[in-house]
Amino acid sequence: MSSSLKKYFDYLDKISELINQVSHALQNYIAARTAIRDYVINADEKHYAEVKERISEALSALQAAEPIVEEETLDNIRGFLDVIRKWGDIARDVHDGFASYREIIQTKILPNFSAVTQAGNALLQSAPASTIGIVNDVQTANVAVMGYLFDGDPNVAEAANQAFRSAKTKIGALKKSDKKLTAALKPFAAGLDAYAAGFLDAVKSRNKAYKMFREDLAPFGAEIQEDFEDFHAWLADMQKGIKDLKVLADHGKRGIPQVH
Repeated sequence: MSSSLKKYFDYLDKISELINQVSHALQNYIAARTAIRDYVINADEKHYAEVKERISEALSALQAAEPIVEEETLDNIRGFLDVIRKWGDIARDVHDGFASYREIIQTKILPNFSAVTQAGNALLQSAPASTIGIVNDVQTANVAVMGYLFDGDPNVAEAANQAFRSAKTKIGALKKSDKKLTAALKPFAAGLDAYAAGFLDAVKSRNKAYKMFREDLAPFGAEIQEDFEDFHAWLADMQKGIKDLKVLADHGKRGIPQVH
């Protein structure tokens, strides 16, 4: 048996273990991609907890692979470690972006939604003929705001902003035409401004978070998976070649003529 053939045989167990570790890393990475998608859809922290766990598992598998590989393959493993860490960092940014968006909903949208709705009802009771148009605009804005929070449709967001602008225009006109209503309109207008500003913050925050998810994380993640799969296929081919050589050598030991 040649020394080079013996060297290949010695590699067989190492290559098999390397394939196992790379496969484990790839499976965990794919699971992390699914989990971050579920987090974005469902806003459930358990999905992001899975992202962190899966990325940790993938990194551990690659770190376990480092001592197995030869120098020429070590760069591949370290490269995968770097890109998996980078993917995890972007996933964390996506998580933080959506967490910020949800905080704006809780602190700036929902409280102002309730306050302006109640103030609008009180305003309508005090001067129904003069304020009906303003209150209707606010109700239209409320429906659009809730619709946007449900599906993020930019057209619905624009409908909400149009309703806010219409209500503010009518408030300005009413202040000029009916000085008696100025005192009642002032706190209502301030509450409406805070509501509209909070909604604008929510739209910006959501857009930023989705941009990171769709334009930064998704394409980068697809590239990582493709590289992983190519490397895995290369290892599998190497393992098959070594096994084939071992079979030929075993046949030779049993007296079966080898084909030259």
